[in-house]
Amino acid sequence: TFILVLMLPAMRMAGQQPGSLRGVLADSSGAVIPAVEVTLNSADGRKTTTTGIDGSWNFPNLAPGAYIVRAEFTGFEPFEKSFTLDAGRSLQMPIRLIPTGGKQQITVSAGQTPELSTDASSNASTLVVAGADLDSLPDDPDDLSDVLTQMAGPASNLTGGPQLLLDGFSGGQLPPKSAIKEIRMNQNPFSSEFDTPGFSRIEIITKPGADNFRGGVGLTDSDALFNSRNPYTTNKADYVNRMFTGNLGGPLGKKASFLLNFTHSTIDNTASINAVTLDLATLAAVPVQSSVVTPRADINGNARFDYQLSASHTFTGSYQYYLSDRDNNGIGAYSLPSREYSNEVTRHDVRLGETAILSSSAVTETKFAYSRILTNQFGDNATPGIIVSGAFNGGSAQVGRASNLWDQYELQSNTTIAHNAHAIRFGTRVRYTGITDISPNNFGGTFSFFGVNDAPVLDANNQVEYGPDSQPLTAPISSLEQYRRTLLFDKLGYSPQLIQSLGGGASQFSIAAGDPRAAIGVLDASIYA
Repeated sequence: TFILVLMLPAMRMAGQQPGSLRGVLADSSGAVIPAVEVTLNSADGRKTTTTGIDGSWNFPNLAPGAYIVRAEFTGFEPFEKSFTLDAGRSLQMPIRLIPTGGKQQITVSAGQTPELSTDASSNASTLVVAGADLDSLPDDPDDLSDVLTQMAGPASNLTGGPQLLLDGFSGGQLPPKSAIKEIRMNQNPFSSEFDTPGFSRIEIITKPGADNFRGGVGLTDSDALFNSRNPYTTNKADYVNRMFTGNLGGPLGKKASFLLNFTHSTIDNTASINAVTLDLATLAAVPVQSSVVTPRADINGNARFDYQLSASHTFTGSYQYYLSDRDNNGIGAYSLPSREYSNEVTRHDVRLGETAILSSSAVTETKFAYSRILTNQFGDNATPGIIVSGAFNGGSAQVGRASNLWDQYELQSNTTIAHNAHAIRFGTRVRYTGITDISPNNFGGTFSFFGVNDAPVLDANNQVEYGPDSQPLTAPISSLEQYRRTLLFDKLGYSPQLIQSLGGGASQFSIAAGDPRAAIGVLDASIYA
């Protein structure tokens, strides 16, 4: 009895052993969000904490009981979840925040029959982003594209991926956010106006000029000075992430207006090399662990001009320019700096449109677009490439002077007629796409080393070892040892056949040849109603 009395307080304390709650807060794409306040409510009161730079948060020393965890961040739907924490339990709870968009509210009064409408605005899956919701989206074009893709949801099998329409034209380049008036997603998915189903369709509507002059500038900057060195590399690369934005708009007399938008991004990321190569003098294995800057510079600008031709005719013209320049591509992991190549993408978009009010019940839009995209890759294929599996990739990049020229012309005419309770829309589209591609990939050839399963065993003096039966001893060798023997015996002047019998020589050699140029043109025309 005495022992049981002593054990009762300990059992009671064990039953009240504190627990904990922790997790990582991220958005719907999986990107962590730092500096977000997370609250925990219970009968004993309210506790708060803030997510760290890695999105992590933690509530230690929690008494068992019922709790409600909540997190809020601008531009995202609030998160709230109830749970019960047992004594001594450590609970993991990841938090995913969903971006907010346009909201719809339907009120049905008692005894009232809801109206059935085929209007696009009545589509329950439609999402419209404008105003404050648009302001909360990222300014960086890459981040904005990722968020819009997540918000648009999965595409149909026919489209193969999200569709981006810029002012009604397909294949558009996402403009600076300051040039966007409204974003519509999944609007009228089954409309015959489009050549594919509209699931995951993103329609960008750009801003016209304003009645008053207005503009703005912005600068965001992130520098390697504030971050630590990558622990897997021996040096710290001088990377940077900087973006400058500017816009200006206003009237040009009483009938015209303009809008200019400009974005310049400098994104110097890094690539980490973690490979093993050979010292060419001693042929000893040498680890390579370094961080290399991969510079990237993007320029994205557009200009729009609106003019009132007459009381019933309006003209709109726009021009968009995009330039992306990247260096040190192809470096990282096993690939050494010799595999480096650069690429440049230049894009020009011209769009012209005229809106005619034919009568009080009929409107016609006539639009023309021209797009030209030139992609150049600047690599070396004058010397062969070398792939030593699991060790390093050296030699040249085997990209060569590659280019892809993409031209597209598109003409549209759309007419809308209102007749009593009916809305009739019909039109036509003619589109031509021409592609010229030059790809001298692997024209210099590539030697590949995959290792040898049954190679002669060599002693410290690189001589073949023999067994008791006077036969050479054999064993598997790595790809790096295979490459070492190739260099060693080639220096000694051995023939290719002898080098191969000693476990050297490449496992494979591949090379491409012929005419690297290919061209194709596609013309399609359609009518709809």
